[in-house]
Amino acid sequence: MKKLLLAIALLVSCPAFAADKAASEASIRELLDVTDAKKLLEGVYAQMDGVMDQAMKKALDGKPVTAEQEKVMAEYRGKVVAITREELAWSQLEPVYIDLYSKTFSQAELDGMLQFYRSEPGKAVIAKMPLMMNYLMQMMTTRMQALMPRIMTLAEEYVPKIQAAGK
Repeated sequence: MKKLLLAIALLVSCPAFAADKAASEASIRELLDVTDAKKLLEGVYAQMDGVMDQAMKKALDGKPVTAEQEKVMAEYRGKVVAITREELAWSQLEPVYIDLYSKTFSQAELDGMLQFYRSEPGKAVIAKMPLMMNYLMQMMTTRMQALMPRIMTLAEEYVPKIQAAGK
């Protein structure tokens, strides 16, 4: 019996089993703090206005924008950003992050992430990730613009087929 209890005690204390321990809310909050998750969200709001401005001007096919159009577009962008800030505020998203992290990562994994993000390479990732994401967005926008004519050609071909199939 003593051997059985000893074996159970050893198994429970084994790192492989400890890795399955659920992540604590405190650790998740600490990770969100260390990775500046709230600050990154604020950066998204700031970028959104610029992205929307470019998209709206592109939609005008390079035609000159009047002062009145610029004013209306700025008002629209401001309202979209305000709505987004309201619906995707940190107070709304933080509980979602906590839930998702707790469902996805073990305590051991969170501990490893915390150790990494506190290190110099981890701090560099945190600091440079917004820039890298900006480059990625620019590249994806360029690729999507190149892809859109092909998608539109397919749509022109398939919309009639879909409509005919519904008859």
